[in-house]
Amino acid sequence: MKIVFARAATESLGLEYLSSSLKASGHQTALVYEPLLFDSFRLRLPFLEPESAGGTARRILALKPGLVGFSAESDHFQWALSVARELKRLSRAPVIFGGIHPSTAPEAVISRPEVDLVCVSDGESAVTELAGRLEKGLSLDGLYNIWFKKDGETVKGPVRLETRPDSLPFPDKDLFYGEYRGFVLDTYSIVTGRGCPNACTYCHNSSMRRTLSRLGCHDKFLRRRSVGNVLKELAAAKKKYGFRRVSFCDDLFISDRAWLKEFAGSYPAEIGLPFFCNIHPAGADGEAVGLLKAAGCTAVNMGIQTVSEAIRRGCLGRSESTEDSVKALRLLDKAGIFAYTNFIFGLPGQDNAELKAVAAFASENPAGFHDVNWLRYYPGAAILESARKSGLVSEEGAKAVEQGDFSVPYGHGGHSYTPERAKLRNLVFLSSALPGAVSRYLLSKDLWKLLPSFSLRLPAIAARGLLARLRGNPNPYPNFSLAGSLAYFLNYIFRVYVPRENARQAVVFKHIFVRARGALFLAGLLDLRRAARYAVYSFKRRLLGLKVPGVAVFAATFDCQCRCGACSSETFRKTFGKLVMEKEKALARLQELAGLGVPRIHFTGGESTLAPYLPELVAFCARAGMTVFVESNGVNITEELARRLREAGLASLNISLDSAAPACHDEGRKKPGCQEAALKALSIAEKLGLPCMASCYATREGAASGALSELFEAAFAAGAGAVRMLPPVPSGAWSGRYEELSLSPSDRLAVLNAAYAAPGPVLDRTALVDCELPSAYKIMVLPDGSLAPCEHLPYIFKGSERTGVAELIASVYNKKTFGETVKCWPRNAAWRAVHPEAAGGKTVYLPGAGK
Repeated sequence: MKIVFARAATESLGLEYLSSSLKASGHQTALVYEPLLFDSFRLRLPFLEPESAGGTARRILALKPGLVGFSAESDHFQWALSVARELKRLSRAPVIFGGIHPSTAPEAVISRPEVDLVCVSDGESAVTELAGRLEKGLSLDGLYNIWFKKDGETVKGPVRLETRPDSLPFPDKDLFYGEYRGFVLDTYSIVTGRGCPNACTYCHNSSMRRTLSRLGCHDKFLRRRSVGNVLKELAAAKKKYGFRRVSFCDDLFISDRAWLKEFAGSYPAEIGLPFFCNIHPAGADGEAVGLLKAAGCTAVNMGIQTVSEAIRRGCLGRSESTEDSVKALRLLDKAGIFAYTNFIFGLPGQDNAELKAVAAFASENPAGFHDVNWLRYYPGAAILESARKSGLVSEEGAKAVEQGDFSVPYGHGGHSYTPERAKLRNLVFLSSALPGAVSRYLLSKDLWKLLPSFSLRLPAIAARGLLARLRGNPNPYPNFSLAGSLAYFLNYIFRVYVPRENARQAVVFKHIFVRARGALFLAGLLDLRRAARYAVYSFKRRLLGLKVPGVAVFAATFDCQCRCGACSSETFRKTFGKLVMEKEKALARLQELAGLGVPRIHFTGGESTLAPYLPELVAFCARAGMTVFVESNGVNITEELARRLREAGLASLNISLDSAAPACHDEGRKKPGCQEAALKALSIAEKLGLPCMASCYATREGAASGALSELFEAAFAAGAGAVRMLPPVPSGAWSGRYEELSLSPSDRLAVLNAAYAAPGPVLDRTALVDCELPSAYKIMVLPDGSLAPCEHLPYIFKGSERTGVAELIASVYNKKTFGETVKCWPRNAAWRAVHPEAAGGKTVYLPGAGK
């Protein structure tokens, strides 16, 4: 089986371990990576980040996966969901979520419709077994760590941990090396174990411990690889890749003193590369720092979080003292090890005085770089539960964390950002580069308030790295070096973002081309009388502000030979049956519309040609200067009828065409031979010189499959002068599938590409525009002479069969009846949520004139 992993913004050791385990069992793996340069922990300017979910989903599907896996932290959980949502709309490939967010909020994640399976905690054995069963079509029952959906219920596999880390295959570094070589060449990331001996209330380790306990897993949480196993991985990887630096990503590297001694005695001779690791103030005594120095450590990260003893113990669950941190910083400085510290702003109980104390600490205790992050609540964390109970976080806010709806990284605001705190945070950043006396002066005189509130973290940390290099430490970096970070950024700018911008510019050109070609076709339908009528209409409506409909939809009957599952007319058909409007009544209504100055009319239904006097109605409208369209399924179109319509002054015959495949078209319309009739109707119109269009719906399925191009080819080959592309309408069989069928930006791009490549003009109407129903842009005439606001809405104005068109418009076409203007009422999700009756399958009567 082929498993395709999707990942955003960073390398994932978790995916690399999964990949190696899967490959060891004979499966194939691949990676689709999205850099998110402008919306990640490194840099957050989301307005510069183009939409990527649709493109990412298509890149995944191009690899033909049997299973798609996402490793998702909370910060990128929404991105992962958006890609998974596209996948579910485009394919049936199963989707599994794993990683820290799904593992600590499995109930919330598995409830998502985009997610089929969740891997809770370690996945090497679990996902490998899952892939094997999926490949063989076996039941998933009894799988450890795998939750899945079955018959509408969630099946929760028991949870266990990988307790023998030395037995696992080394991570598959080729997975990310193939995406960008710098992931491995600049710094080799590795873990020597899993878990952490501490239980800090804000940390993912705390969340994971609590979740495992809740789910009945009591395996040993802290598991450490042997020194020999770690060095074996590094030696093999060093020989293969030739990297220059190592980053040990363990949450706490120095927790086991005996292990550290063995490591320090072997690493320099066997590997001998500078490295970075994470340490804790309580364990960073003289011996530990000496061992790190002897082993070749050049940079560490040490969490301090707060200088308040009460907050540290009572809120964060940490037992070390502030003095422990001071001593550790002095030892690290003496050893020449570049130290990154971490503080948290916005902790419960943390007032401005304590935040200033953090800034004072930074000015008095030099470090490589004093970093500050915002408090960010994560699913399952003890600090979230205590904040919820104390009222610091609302129930809605806590639920948003569990659901992954909050996605601001802790480096860029988290849950605790304020502009004033941001300025003080910048002072802490600058204190790493400024003389202590200067920082203390800025703090004492409140001059820090003159600093900007936008983050100075990037320039400050870059400056400190350069300064450290000038002072003799060539490797003061946690993972990417400064040059490596720049290379990574430039690589993806030129490899991904520039091509996307070029593609965007190409899209602009394609839009212009498609619109121009469509406009020329429509212009060709106008004669002097029609053009003059449009000019008068525009003057009345746009300059004088008169309520003149721009289009009238005329249904003389709702009878039809077809029974299209997605037909908007089915609801009206239940009310009117096979009723055909009397000719005299029809002409009277048309006289009213002509007198109002309506410039365009569409004869529809049902099937418009089942009204035997249709050519007479067309002739009446044409004599009035109206641009007339007839909508038809093509079944009744003969040469004789087409000739009569042409002679009557029809502007365009619009023939419905759903698919280039006859079986698909006929099945959708429940009418054998319907597609053949539609193509024949287009051919007849072309033969007689009658302008004609194929009228089609663009769905997500059609956009994804390439069926649109085939549809265009078939339409133009049959004789269509143009193709009109419409977005799906939430009616009939589509009423429950609208979100599934509706078009995403990437789908609309697929429509555009197909339209651009089409042999003739395509009128792309898939972009929803503001519908001006409150000002009477549209009106519909029904078979009994009554009036309705739109063919896609099941509404009829009560008593309107006895009311004049002008009277009704003056009386009921306003914001009181329709509310504010939105982008197409029936296709607007918010409007449909407030008006469930619109999808109820029954006509609804609105108050008529004078009601």
